[in-house]
Amino acid sequence: MSLLSDVNLGAVKFSIDGRNINLSFLDMYDLQPLIDLQCCGVCMLNMQNTFEDDEGFACYIGEVNCIVVERKHLKDWLQEHNYSFSGNTGLYLPGNGDLKWLSLDSGEIVIDILCQDVVSINRKV
Repeated sequence: MSLLSDVNLGAVKFSIDGRNINLSFLDMYDLQPLIDLQCCGVCMLNMQNTFEDDEGFACYIGEVNCIVVERKHLKDWLQEHNYSFSGNTGLYLPGNGDLKWLSLDSGEIVIDILCQDVVSINRKV
């Protein structure tokens, strides 16, 4: 499901305990605060960028998508995305139910977050 399109990512902030990640989005045209998305109960984070030495946030994001990863498909999904935690019983499956995968795509940065929930906070629009 598409949550946002044609926005700027202004900041990525971790909670003190490292379990939550807050993503702050800005209006693409006037760079005013638009919405914050909070990923709660983060299990996995992948962030890659092509920033040059003088580049960084705010950066353009073409699409912000969120899908539900059903528990019955979680093991396969984790293996496909190189999740590496395992124990005596095989691959560790985080959480107790379905999880959510938040994906940000652009030409400058890619962020994928697997978490227990994604909530919008501080909505400005």
